[in-house]
Amino acid sequence: MPVETNVSVNCLLIPLLRFSVVVPVSTTVEVYRLNRRVHWRRGNNCMLGEIQWRGQVLPVVTLDEVEYTNVDHPDHAALVVIMRSLLSKTEPRLYALSTCDVPKLLHVDAHNTDVASNPSVSHAYANGYLQVNGESAMIPDLEKLEGVLTTALRQQRAQRDALVEA
Repeated sequence: MPVETNVSVNCLLIPLLRFSVVVPVSTTVEVYRLNRRVHWRRGNNCMLGEIQWRGQVLPVVTLDEVEYTNVDHPDHAALVVIMRSLLSKTEPRLYALSTCDVPKLLHVDAHNTDVASNPSVSHAYANGYLQVNGESAMIPDLEKLEGVLTTALRQQRAQRDALVEA
């Protein structure tokens, strides 16, 4: 079923391990190559850890549904996409989304996009699925992802504060 709209959006196709996600370029800041291997620790949420970026500490999140443990993440996580929060009044205002390869710039419009009715991947953070230029992609619910991230960061801060008081 073709997308029935005259709207066109410049997007970034971000490859993950098993699928890709598509986000508007306006939500991205930069594709950033990490200068060293990172020791990720994955909890019960989407947060992998933190990185230093331009003097700021940013949380790193993943949409891949694989369990990372206290071992080095595979080399594909040497790239992250710095994302601008949609929930800009809350922390974090910026965060990093892990990717397994260099993202591609896409022009999404009614001529090159179809709604995917039978997606190959079902995901908790999915807001929809598209076929863009023949590639399948998930549209992530960034507000939901950022809400979970904000909650995880608050819990982390509360645990740190409790340790300091003890």
